[in-house]
Amino acid sequence: MYERAELEGRTVWGTGAPVDHGTVPEGLYCYDLFGSGEPMDAKNNYASQRPVTENCVGAIISMEPLPFHGRESLCLKGIEFHEDEPMCSLGELMGQAQQTACPQEMAGLCM
Repeated sequence: MYERAELEGRTVWGTGAPVDHGTVPEGLYCYDLFGSGEPMDAKNNYASQRPVTENCVGAIISMEPLPFHGRESLCLKGIEFHEDEPMCSLGELMGQAQQTACPQEMAGLCM
């Protein structure tokens, strides 16, 4: 299950479990998370530009690349969760993405 959030001005969907990158539809970006793993400890949790092989504490998915500003990881400090919204499955996430994107953007995102 994924929770919608805003990070660096982009909408992302996060989960507290590692994600098999091969299951993420083409056209979406998947980033592993590492750090303390504590949900309320954003300053000590990071999104990795490359897959994490050890100590992966979750993942985030985005419709556009995250701005790593030349670094290998991006601190989650400042992430804003939409706690009032229900969590969603990857299929539901795709439905939400299709509602907000134009048809040309979504052509490669069919499951």
